[in-house]
Amino acid sequence: MLSFMTFRCADSLNRRVLLFLHGVGEAFDITKRSQPPQPRGLNHLFNHGVTWALSEQKNITEAGHPLTNPQFSIVAPQLPDRYTSWVIEEHLNQINSALNFVVEGAPIVYIVGFSKGGTAAIRLGQRISSTRAILSIDASAMDEKPADVAAELSECKIPFWMIYTNYTRTEDLASRITDMHELVKADPHKISDIAQPTAPPVNSRCKTLVDLWAKENQFDRHTELCKIVTTSAVPFQWLLQH
Repeated sequence: MLSFMTFRCADSLNRRVLLFLHGVGEAFDITKRSQPPQPRGLNHLFNHGVTWALSEQKNITEAGHPLTNPQFSIVAPQLPDRYTSWVIEEHLNQINSALNFVVEGAPIVYIVGFSKGGTAAIRLGQRISSTRAILSIDASAMDEKPADVAAELSECKIPFWMIYTNYTRTEDLASRITDMHELVKADPHKISDIAQPTAPPVNSRCKTLVDLWAKENQFDRHTELCKIVTTSAVPFQWLLQH
């Protein structure tokens, strides 16, 4: 069973909805099987990504960022624990119900996903008929074979922009993230300066590697990329062009 944070656009005729799918660290129960129980809570949902940006106005400073004055409704489900999959029929049904709850008429859906949610964004996006475009941030294959996940994501016909960073061979995230992205069949979209990114063409299926070697810890790179992408207006403006 999913929990939900929702926001309804003030314009009742606006049918656009942004769906945000979080990573493992934002679940209600983030306890690892090898660790003592950790505090549970809905507040985990606001650790990273779209929900983090919305939690405090100061988190987004770029003028004109779509999240500062959302011209769309927002649906942000929360998984019960870090191990439960996004991609099961019950969750799809609950998400579809939430999308239809926040707007009048058929929703027009844009999906943003981080880490575990980045992969799920593309998988679920293909099963939500009203999905227009997808933004995937440092998507992870988790415990699946990267080649198998990459092959599945490569089949997606919906416009998507996968943004990921680099990991060394000795780091856990190397195969889950770097290897998987390298195997996805999508057009490379290079960005020379992440502080001033350029968007890919509308309706493209592409991937972008962002160099974050300045961050020594792999998880710092992972979360920093999410922050960089979330606070930039360009990826969200690209989404809303579809």
